[in-house]
Amino acid sequence: MQNSRRLGSSVSTVFWLLATAVGILGLSVLARPGTPTVATNSPLPAAPEQGISVAELLKQRQKGTLQGVSVTVSGYWSGLVMPVSCRTSDDAQPIELACVNGQYGVTDVEEPLLYRDRSGWHMSAVERVTPYIPSQELLERALMSDVPGPEQYLLARAITLVGHFDDPEADRCAKERQQACRDQFVLDEIVSLDEPRFATVNRMGQKPNDAAVFDRATCSGDVAYSYEGWTSISKLGVLDAYPDDLVFARLTESAVSLGDLVEEDSEGRRPYRLFGRQLCFARSYRPGTIEVRPVGDAYRQFEDNSTEPVTDLLPGQIRPEDVAEGTQP
Repeated sequence: MQNSRRLGSSVSTVFWLLATAVGILGLSVLARPGTPTVATNSPLPAAPEQGISVAELLKQRQKGTLQGVSVTVSGYWSGLVMPVSCRTSDDAQPIELACVNGQYGVTDVEEPLLYRDRSGWHMSAVERVTPYIPSQELLERALMSDVPGPEQYLLARAITLVGHFDDPEADRCAKERQQACRDQFVLDEIVSLDEPRFATVNRMGQKPNDAAVFDRATCSGDVAYSYEGWTSISKLGVLDAYPDDLVFARLTESAVSLGDLVEEDSEGRRPYRLFGRQLCFARSYRPGTIEVRPVGDAYRQFEDNSTEPVTDLLPGQIRPEDVAEGTQP
């Protein structure tokens, strides 16, 4: 048992190695995730085997009826599918979870604790128990055996497990933290765990979001616009990683100033301003973030009002023939 305990302290190091390979992503807390799109070859989840629920486990613990005994729990398991960069702190207690507490575990609801949509990773607010995993074997089976692809996340899957509170290692915790260590649920055995099922990020079914609507002043001011409204990235002709995104867009009818005075550039030109038609848009799931692209033929205007055409595409520039103006998704 002592050897397996030492393995527990390596849990956060394993998480850190995974993070360096995949990348760090932010978290936000939402009450419920949207309905995931499940791959057609994914098996349907089995009903959990007999065991008490997470709610009953916490209730009995609060009553003090589970001291020093093993208990079987059935529910739905969410693995740590989002990489976390953290190491065990120098003052971490023997069975302390440190920074990963709540980011994996068992719940009474068939809902992943960490899920992904078009705006990034999110943590569900459902009640969960996050067990301390004392051995490398259990760690690999529970958390490390299945890694989702770049556009996927793991769905919750049925599990029955055995664990306990009041672990003897709690006596080694600092005096002021011993009760927290005694209240830590420790995993003893995984009786059954369904095969993993993956969901892909939902790219369709987006709806107009009033919070993403912006006024003319946010784009190019009080000028004439050839298009204002909701459409899709693809219908705007914008080259984008997510062409199906629904956006609120404003496209100027004529050329407008595209920025501040350029006092010098790599070609040694005299000071000038760039002019061109301007497209501004905000994605329905990312309100408050306005993206700007130049459209059509752009030109430079110098201080003496002389002009010259821009022969090379500016960053993000698109030609007017690529824009289906006035279209709706």
